[in-house]
Amino acid sequence: MITKIQIWHTYGKGSGEELYKEIPVTADNVNNIIDEDFPTCHDVIDIGELLAGKVYYFDNFGGDWDDPTGGFVCAVEVPQTYNEHIFALSKEITEKCQKIDTEFRMEQGQAMKNVFSNALF
Repeated sequence: MITKIQIWHTYGKGSGEELYKEIPVTADNVNNIIDEDFPTCHDVIDIGELLAGKVYYFDNFGGDWDDPTGGFVCAVEVPQTYNEHIFALSKEITEKCQKIDTEFRMEQGQAMKNVFSNALF
């Protein structure tokens, strides 16, 4: 997997989002990744916390009607190989099924059994 830093712009009252920039993280640029393209956030961006999953939000005050009103900066793990995609998908399905089991007070694993017993593939 490769880690990418994403800068998103939001519009209106946060009802619209647009990916503004995506920066791959490498060993060469990890310490210099915060550059002039990064917005001024409410907090000082800590690259270690960002890579650990913290999301930083920012506001843009003023501007024209079609200018972004704010946004956020986050780090995402992007699968690069077939096996990484399958692993990421299975992890997402497992997490969602566990959440469903908890919400409906079912035995853990019940939703996963139902997903695969009703699958059309």
